[in-house]
Amino acid sequence: MFISYRIIDANLNRAAEGLRVVEDIARFYFNSEEFSRKLKFFRHHLRKKMLDLNPKLIFLRDSKNDIGLTVSRQTRLDDKKTV
Repeated sequence: MFISYRIIDANLNRAAEGLRVVEDIARFYFNSEEFSRKLKFFRHHLRKKMLDLNPKLIFLRDSKNDIGLTVSRQTRLDDKKTV
């Protein structure tokens, strides 16, 4: 169950951020107030639905032991010098 919650946590955050990207496209590229508003509503609705799971998700996040941090440090892709 622990791994499932971590996967859900990561992907709910990705989904919300993905909606934000599409919302920005609707806002800045298409200049669509209606589409932008609907996407913003949907993004906020997703975040509100996450609130029931949120305490469990945050408790089980375990970012200190996440191998993604080790991979980032080893590859140094996030270093400002490598960009």
